[in-house]
Amino acid sequence: MVFGTSCYGRFCRIIFAASLLLFVVANSFAQSSFRDEVKAGQTIVVRAGRMFDPSTGRMFEGPVIVIVGNKITSVSSGTPTAVSGATPIDLGDATLLPGFIDAHTHLTSDAGGGGYEGLVISSPRAALIGAKNVRLTLLAGFTAVRSVGVEGYSDVALRDAINVGDVIGHRMHVSGPPLSEPTVSQIGRGLYAYISDNDASANSTFLVGQAGILVVDTGLNETEGAKLLAAIRRVSALPVKYVVNTHYHPDHQGGNAVVGPSATVISTDFTRERTLALQKNSGMKAFHFEPANLTFQDQVTLHLEPYTARVYFPGRAHTSGDALVYFPEQQAISMGDLFLNHSSPAMDDGSVESWIHALDLVLELPLERVVPGHFELATKPELRRFRDYLNDLYEQVRKMKQKNETLEQVQHDIHMEKYADFRQYPKYEATFTSNAASIYQQIQTH
Repeated sequence: MVFGTSCYGRFCRIIFAASLLLFVVANSFAQSSFRDEVKAGQTIVVRAGRMFDPSTGRMFEGPVIVIVGNKITSVSSGTPTAVSGATPIDLGDATLLPGFIDAHTHLTSDAGGGGYEGLVISSPRAALIGAKNVRLTLLAGFTAVRSVGVEGYSDVALRDAINVGDVIGHRMHVSGPPLSEPTVSQIGRGLYAYISDNDASANSTFLVGQAGILVVDTGLNETEGAKLLAAIRRVSALPVKYVVNTHYHPDHQGGNAVVGPSATVISTDFTRERTLALQKNSGMKAFHFEPANLTFQDQVTLHLEPYTARVYFPGRAHTSGDALVYFPEQQAISMGDLFLNHSSPAMDDGSVESWIHALDLVLELPLERVVPGHFELATKPELRRFRDYLNDLYEQVRKMKQKNETLEQVQHDIHMEKYADFRQYPKYEATFTSNAASIYQQIQTH
């Protein structure tokens, strides 16, 4: 593999198939393009100016590498014994280095395609994105990678295409789709928490009354909604009468039409308005939204005998129109994305200062179980720690802003070691530094 100007097909295949990547860094050089397939048993002799030997930590001059078929059979220096029928490749004064191994990759993901559009990329499209990424990884000097999880089997397809020579790339060890399944836990009388099996789709909560079911959040899309509905049906055959969407983000409402096709959909006015705007967004065509047909400004109480559910607006927080759903008989609450368990949150157009206050009020409630927007089912201590995370970060940013530090200085100077176990998602601006930036901007415009 040639690093610096271009990678020529046959040479790349030969080197990578041998499981020892030799990549070239040179000031300037040129080669012919090799386009024919490598023939079984074919012998290649590669010469270069020098080569780094990782076993000794030294560079040696005039390396000669003999490759037979898909194996490197010898590495030496100087002039080799003539090999009958060998194809020579002379890299001139180039330097050869051994290849690298990356044990944690997501090559079928588009690192530059942030936002919710990235959540609806099909498996075939993901495989094509992977074909581009393996070439870039190849050019960066990697001989083998491990893919640690995808939706569908796009990484398997990519590996197989590399193995048969349809795509130029390195060796891949793949996992395919996750083997986990959603979990359903009864958290009170008639009340169940549905914990999603993937980070892209939100958790849900459902309450089974005497004559119908209330569902809080329905997942990313029809597929996730169908998984949720199947879980509900394992508990009850009653109709889904109400669906509450905690906010407008697609991963919380994309399954509305599947989960409750005839249900009354409930949200804040703000969430309905933003959902209608999403429907007009050309980048959201892959989603099928069912906006609320019943909205509220402050709160609404739903009665599913013998239980009740208090749906209320806690003030600006994650967004400007979140809803929380409190179940007083079960002493449980569905938080939407006002709470992510052991994770930095994405921050929309809400208010972190108000968000902290909202969490303080929730912590005053009689509370046994807490359903976060994403990740594991929780209790009060986990919720309190998330609240403390927001408060600690807010106070650090506020104090540095009072000292007229720039945003870059603030992001550099924050100390979040106490929360080192929190998940970070740069793609969704859900990191310590991106949260600091949101707080900084909110304070600046306050």
